[in-house]
Amino acid sequence: MRDVSPPGALPCADDGSAPAPPAPWVVETIVGREVVLPCGETVSREAFLERAWAILDGTDLAGIDEGSIDVDEAFAEGLAEAALVIDTAAAPPRDWVAGRRLLDAAFWFPSEAAARAGAALLVRAVGCAVAAIRRERERDWAADARAKIGPVPIPGFGTVVPPWHAPPPGVTAGAGTTLVIDPGVGFGTGAHATTRQCLAAIAAILGSDAARGDARVLDFGAGSGILAIAAALLGAAAVEAVEVDDRVHDAIRRNALHNGVADRVVVSRTLDGSAACRLVVANIVAPVLLDQAAALAARLCAGGTIVLSGLRDADLAAVVERYRGLGLAPTTATASEGWHCLAFTAPDAAA
Repeated sequence: MRDVSPPGALPCADDGSAPAPPAPWVVETIVGREVVLPCGETVSREAFLERAWAILDGTDLAGIDEGSIDVDEAFAEGLAEAALVIDTAAAPPRDWVAGRRLLDAAFWFPSEAAARAGAALLVRAVGCAVAAIRRERERDWAADARAKIGPVPIPGFGTVVPPWHAPPPGVTAGAGTTLVIDPGVGFGTGAHATTRQCLAAIAAILGSDAARGDARVLDFGAGSGILAIAAALLGAAAVEAVEVDDRVHDAIRRNALHNGVADRVVVSRTLDGSAACRLVVANIVAPVLLDQAAALAARLCAGGTIVLSGLRDADLAAVVERYRGLGLAPTTATASEGWHCLAFTAPDAAA
């Protein structure tokens, strides 16, 4: 969902979620890719929505919402190459909403009179049709959003829960490990197949390592910090969470603190450390995994394991060839919902 607003008009909530609607009356419109203004000028949809604040001056316009589109809808409309997408700061930017032929845009007003005055001005623009004028029911938007996100069971690991479902300290949410993640910022809530695959792989590797209390772990492309925190919860002595998007660094630290592992999770922006790791995990996309292969392999200790996910069928051959060429041996491979997770092991020092 995107909001088109002047600076400061619609501040986001502290948790990074979408802001609450600013007014109780809504004018629903359908906007084409080009709009002819009453003055006869033809402008793009984006320019029209930006200029709507001036066009509707005097109507007490409070906000504009361009709506949202999920990956299945985007794929059906030809806006996404596939119905399987992994979000990551390293992926190419995309704007499915802007790509739609017809856009459902909602204009928010403080009163019915203001909404009707706004609608009368909007219909004067060719390419912007008014579909409805309605009053928005009162609702707790934050509560509605929280209600959609519940515990996620991860076979082989345990359960990932949002803070509002977190059990009391010392109590687990089910069998295995309980990991608390705020879904507000950063990819990784446990809902995506790639995250679940990595969590199961981390649990299997650290769970079978008798010396895991001395293990160092690197999580490359940390997102919400879910994999780094999972490794710490499973006993890793030190975890380095590398995330290029420094806007989510504070969220990673908060999540680590919430899980009681803040003293063992260090957040950084770049992959420039030198400590040898028992486990390296990277849940990103194939181009990044190929580009960073040598740097990631260099961080493995003798006998260490690297876990890679975010891979599609077409990615497997190139990734396997690249990491084999670095002297790593493929050990395990899993697949779920069209996504693949691979594990490679570095040669043992005694070999």
